[in-house]
Amino acid sequence: MNLRTMRLRMGAWTLVMAAIATAAGAQDWKRYRVPADAGEGREWRLNEVVSDDFNYTHKPTTEFATLSDKWTNRYFRGGWEGPGTTEWRRENVAVAKGNLWIRATREPGETKQFVHGVDADGKPKRLDLPATRLGCITSIETVRYPAYIEAKTKVANAVLASDIWLLSEDSTQEIDIQECYGGRGDDDRADWFARRLHMSHHVFIRRPFQDYQPKDDSTWIVSDRKPKRGRGYWTEKFHRVGVYWKSPTELEYYIDGELVKTTSGLDDVDGKGGIDPKGYTKDASGKRTGLSKPMKIVINMEAQDWNAAAGRQPTDEELKRTDDHTFKVDWIRVYEPVAKK
Repeated sequence: MNLRTMRLRMGAWTLVMAAIATAAGAQDWKRYRVPADAGEGREWRLNEVVSDDFNYTHKPTTEFATLSDKWTNRYFRGGWEGPGTTEWRRENVAVAKGNLWIRATREPGETKQFVHGVDADGKPKRLDLPATRLGCITSIETVRYPAYIEAKTKVANAVLASDIWLLSEDSTQEIDIQECYGGRGDDDRADWFARRLHMSHHVFIRRPFQDYQPKDDSTWIVSDRKPKRGRGYWTEKFHRVGVYWKSPTELEYYIDGELVKTTSGLDDVDGKGGIDPKGYTKDASGKRTGLSKPMKIVINMEAQDWNAAAGRQPTDEELKRTDDHTFKVDWIRVYEPVAKK
């Protein structure tokens, strides 16, 4: 075999392998139908710009970087390190073995100050607790309604939050697809939260700051599993979590293809929180717009202030279990309903 023939064959082999890899990536989610109804005369079309199978490699780096030209390895508003004792670090993000990996680590002696609640004198209460280094990625492009957004995730077996959410670029509208505190902790201190997967939304006024989020029981999806000691309710296997952002006033939430929660209408109904009962999304004419703004996708882990203040932080001993403190995402897909051809 001459050199030219060898090169041609190697080139052909490279193309074949690339095609196989592409096909394999496409099959990551094709075996799962979109559980939401696209509507009469409509069908689902994949938004390839924001969907990602994570079938590539991204090595941890302390430098700003993009992942497959779809994500940045930081929170989209640079400069904020995260809530509570969170310290988002670029090097705590990686892509390997077909998954996105977000890890939790801690540096000895590193602490973070944050404000939570008030002290005996009614002044903001400042706490100084061990910091937890975590990771965050943000989509470069935005998603608009109507759209079905779903991810296949393995929640970290940690008292930290493993999150997938959407946020408008002005940080006034948010949809929480998954907010799950997967680990019970070695002393079961977080068992109540570990049993539940949170699915909800927020609308905000930034100045002066006001935050509305539904508080009813339907926002907490309770697991009926009975895990072994030291294991979690949602952490033992991958689950599919999704939301159909049907309109500014309609959300449908799904777990493993099953509809588990709906939020419909601007106002509260029968004890269930509405999209915007307080009118935080009013436009210049006074009309409530609901969840109407384009949003970026955020995937991260967090050590939130209220959780840390209550003592639900990972201990140094717990953090030694690296795999327990790694949030994994196999893929994320976005579909949009379009007219049938």
